[in-house]
Amino acid sequence: MAQVGTTDSSDLPTTPGAFLQKGTGAFVGKVNAAGTALSYLTVIGAGNYDYYISVPATRASALAVDDAGNAYLTGATADRKFPATAGAYQTTYAPSVDPSTTPFGLPPTDAFVAKIDGTGQ
Repeated sequence: MAQVGTTDSSDLPTTPGAFLQKGTGAFVGKVNAAGTALSYLTVIGAGNYDYYISVPATRASALAVDDAGNAYLTGATADRKFPATAGAYQTTYAPSVDPSTTPFGLPPTDAFVAKIDGTGQ
């Protein structure tokens, strides 16, 4: 069973071979069929932005898993270094909103969709 979430902890216990092993923000993990161990746990987008306290720049909000075990997650990011694959619709952070118009002065976000295969890659 796969799960998605957001952490503000920089020491989330990721698994060997994780896409990103450290950082705050969106993460995705999968528990083995017996429910006794992690198959994988990885951070997706490890940047922060500051607003009184350190706030993760990438937040995950939804997850779907296909029959092959691939996890598809979506969320929002304000991380200028968010990873994108070649050929993606948009490969760099490019918000279309003026930051001065966002609530509390937080930076505007871009949506993202990510695919993680059954091994966490």
